[in-house]
Amino acid sequence: MSNPELDAALNSLIDTALGYIQTLQESPSATASSDVVYDEKFFRTQLADSGKVLGHYSTKLSLVGKTGSKDAPKLAKELSKVIGHVVACVMSVPAAAGNTVRTELSSVTTTLLHSTVRFANSFLESPREVGGGTRVDYLGSTGLIWDICKQLESVSLSNAECVQKVVRRNEALVCDCIEEIEGFLNGDDIDDLDDGWDDLINEDDHITDGEEKTALSALEKELVNNSLIISKAGRMLLKKILSILNKPAHKTEDVDMEYVTALDTVSTLSSDLSRHLDDMASLFTCPIPMNDIVGDLSNVVSTCKEIVNTAKLVADRHEKSGEDKDGKDVKWLEMCKGQVEKVWERTKGTETAR
Repeated sequence: MSNPELDAALNSLIDTALGYIQTLQESPSATASSDVVYDEKFFRTQLADSGKVLGHYSTKLSLVGKTGSKDAPKLAKELSKVIGHVVACVMSVPAAAGNTVRTELSSVTTTLLHSTVRFANSFLESPREVGGGTRVDYLGSTGLIWDICKQLESVSLSNAECVQKVVRRNEALVCDCIEEIEGFLNGDDIDDLDDGWDDLINEDDHITDGEEKTALSALEKELVNNSLIISKAGRMLLKKILSILNKPAHKTEDVDMEYVTALDTVSTLSSDLSRHLDDMASLFTCPIPMNDIVGDLSNVVSTCKEIVNTAKLVADRHEKSGEDKDGKDVKWLEMCKGQVEKVWERTKGTETAR
């Protein structure tokens, strides 16, 4: 049943949500002041209440949207107001809260907005091409909205906890890279796996075993070993950071922006480390491109050293809380950096010896 008024309200809802998505992508906290400490409890309540209202209105619209009800356009308009309130809350989070927590909130809110767009689009007489993956019916998209509202309500408002989440994810990626390098060193060549190509190419197109597998020279083997050692050091470094963040930090009356910034920097650098290691791990094929591997390994080493320098400040704040009075964490970080530099010097030597 055609309902021009509802279509107009739904199109307005879609345009509003898409506009908010662009706003969040461009500046997730444009209205946030750098020196304001926000009330986490109040903010949590605002998000929770907004999520419940959004779920309530979307459920009501799913029940009457296809019936031609006069209430349907009003519900669509109310949804526009609610998502506006959610976005305003997220954008009001100040810099003092930390960039990582603001990014996490922005990401979850963006997902919520995409789901709202898909929900509204499912009622249109002529659905719009708005992207967002497979089209979901209005009942299915209502469930998605409820799920994401719960996720928004439960997202951590602690920057340290959000940083832990990022570091933990990157640590898992680093583990994958280490497994790739170990597999190469142990002779588990990816070409030996049944990846489906055998059904698509002729026997004549196969590379012979003699061409495919070449014994590593002493220098090549040393490079692979050193790369593996440094990669494992990178993983140990991320695990140490997780251990440090599990301890309570020293609390101050004023916002410790140096600590907040250090946490955000550690988060960013952990992502840089996993990316550099992934780039390097992809190069371990025969014949070994030694120069390229050394270049990527140089990026890994530089990132590890940056992580140590930043993590020392984080560890210092936790040391002041009484959890590490002897400064063992800072000493460990320095020792790790020293070992990485030592192996790196050996690696540069192998390049020179070629």
